[in-house]
Amino acid sequence: IFAKYTDLPFEACGVNCSGNTKIIRTWTLLDWCNLQAVEFLQLIKASDLKAPTFIVKDVTVSVSPWACLADFNVPMPWELQDNCDSHPFWTVQGPSGVTITGNQTTGYRALGAPKGVHRFTYRAWDCCGNQSEADIFVTVIDRSAPVAVAKQNIVISLTGSGANNDGAAKLYAWHV
Repeated sequence: IFAKYTDLPFEACGVNCSGNTKIIRTWTLLDWCNLQAVEFLQLIKASDLKAPTFIVKDVTVSVSPWACLADFNVPMPWELQDNCDSHPFWTVQGPSGVTITGNQTTGYRALGAPKGVHRFTYRAWDCCGNQSEADIFVTVIDRSAPVAVAKQNIVISLTGSGANNDGAAKLYAWHV
């Protein structure tokens, strides 16, 4: 018996999703003694079932000097990789009340995070739709020094008392 096969490959997960293939394999078996040929179809699917992997770490940021809210660049995931997709996609989601802007190319930015500890969730997925996620905790503290605010151009009069005609004036805190 002589056996031979031919393959007809198709993309399993989408265009340019390497290593993911569906194959229609046609087997031809030839019996040399009886000169009979028989064909069989075999369906083979080799696709990525593993989600992307990445590393994220907790961070601490400070509020701005003008509000008790922090605006900061969200850290990018480290070592984002997948076994079949050379450019897996990722996003980040913040807690309620915090706005996330940007994208994975330009980077994400969190706006309006109040003081406290907040969970941000990273999600990554590949061209086959496999998804993984990880959380970081962002601690928002107040590292901003107080900003002094004072009245400008305060005019006070000097008194002409004293032996040397030294002037004196009084300036109270509520005047400033």
